[in-house]
Amino acid sequence: MRLDRTRIAIAERSQPETLDLSLLVLREFLFPVFGLVAIMAVPLAILNWYLIEWMAADLIEEVTVSRYLWTMAMLVFVEAPFASILATSYLGKVTFYESPTFWEVCKDVASLSGRIFWTQLVLRGVLLVLVMVWSITPDDSFSPTEGMLIFICFGLFVIRSLRPYINEIVLLERSPIFSRSPKQITVGKRSNRLHGPNSGDLFGRGIAMIPVTLALGLSVLGLLWFGIATFSNDWGWGPVMVHFVVPTVFWILAAYVTVFRFLSYLDLRIRREGWEVELKMRAEANRLAERMSSGSLAAE
Repeated sequence: MRLDRTRIAIAERSQPETLDLSLLVLREFLFPVFGLVAIMAVPLAILNWYLIEWMAADLIEEVTVSRYLWTMAMLVFVEAPFASILATSYLGKVTFYESPTFWEVCKDVASLSGRIFWTQLVLRGVLLVLVMVWSITPDDSFSPTEGMLIFICFGLFVIRSLRPYINEIVLLERSPIFSRSPKQITVGKRSNRLHGPNSGDLFGRGIAMIPVTLALGLSVLGLLWFGIATFSNDWGWGPVMVHFVVPTVFWILAAYVTVFRFLSYLDLRIRREGWEVELKMRAEANRLAERMSSGSLAAE
């Protein structure tokens, strides 16, 4: 791996430049990124549908459809970082001109399953939210649990805005959760060092992503709705739109945010840690070690 040769130029960028670059990167790696997100998202989408399908039993009533889609949106929001773990690992590899297969990416992520379980499923509340949604019964018109879910999602938004790069720390930097050695950089220590001094900027970026994500989502939804309605000659929102198209749009947005988050992680390391200089120095050290090794072998 050549650390000084990357597919994505290692340079400091503004947020608008990162948003634009995210679309270009997503276009370049469209099928691998969406494929890897789908590996995680499809089972989660089926589980979500199983848990709340009863909310949209009457597709004629706007109240029931709105309740179903709102709950689905909250579920996807909570699950999106967990569903992006394979895509994040893939992007980290292809940045340095590696060409990993799906199986290699899955195997690499599986080796970190314990850390992922703790950071995403436990600390980031995925399991808690799934259990809460499962506890909602059809007898509840609007249960207190649904109100609690709104506050939990708001809290998760704040946490993710202030600490967005947990996946990158676990998957790319491979930091452990716990360590007996005080010199070992754990996930917690690394998160504090990376996020702490930049919390204000990170939170601002999180707020700025809201209108961008909404605009992109409405654009994709409108395009799909127009295509389906044109061919079916039905502009109503039937089962296809409610149960398939809208959740698919949610997951498309999750894939885009995954790419944006990865590029923002690179940008933060460049701006705050001089990562481009570190890569060049490490690459030169590797080349020097190779030359010395070749010289030693030649002397023998």
